[in-house]
Amino acid sequence: MISKILNALLDSIYPPHCMLCDELISPECYFCDNCVGKVSIISDEICTCCGLALKKCRCKNFIYYFDGIISPFYNKTTAKECFYQFKFHKNRRNGNYFAQKMAEWVERHYKNIPFDSIAYVCKSKNGNSFNQTRYLAKRVSELLHIPIYNCITNTDKKRQIQHNTRMNSRFENVRDAYKLTKSVKNRKILLIDDIKTTGATISECARILKLNGASCVYCVTALVGDYNSKD
Repeated sequence: MISKILNALLDSIYPPHCMLCDELISPECYFCDNCVGKVSIISDEICTCCGLALKKCRCKNFIYYFDGIISPFYNKTTAKECFYQFKFHKNRRNGNYFAQKMAEWVERHYKNIPFDSIAYVCKSKNGNSFNQTRYLAKRVSELLHIPIYNCITNTDKKRQIQHNTRMNSRFENVRDAYKLTKSVKNRKILLIDDIKTTGATISECARILKLNGASCVYCVTALVGDYNSKD
């Protein structure tokens, strides 16, 4: 209730703009009439093991520890543009849009899984206090009525920034980079991250959750790399 009141107040002070062209729009919308439909949700049948469309499935290339992963958008073109405005420029309205689509994707693809906890991937310390993954997790938690269970943190392992690491080295780079701060025994966890590229980071978090007794770990990210570019 408080967040709804705050959002309404912010909308009155800072009228919402279209996520693509910056035209003024009504508070219940994210795009103007000209831009609706320009941010394309993945429409093909997807592989829930790697999050990609079946025709782009890369499961044979990697070993994942999570039980499934889904993403509503590819990390490219207009979806990437809108999401990066949230990730790097703290545009929370854009974040609300992606969290809404993530929640819809969970309800569509994981509708028979009785999650009791939402966890999110802990980000490396980079001097930026804004944590886009935590923000997404909180919004998805509100939308799906699944409580946040903040149980993952970084270890002291020195590692490179994942984005700057070669694809085939990313799994080794994050090995043992995370630890748990709470018991997860028998929990059914929805694990949230912002972007899946190889899946190394979110798979490592799933590994420690499963090793410590989580009964299942399913994942959702806002964007997934389609492997047709260097993203």
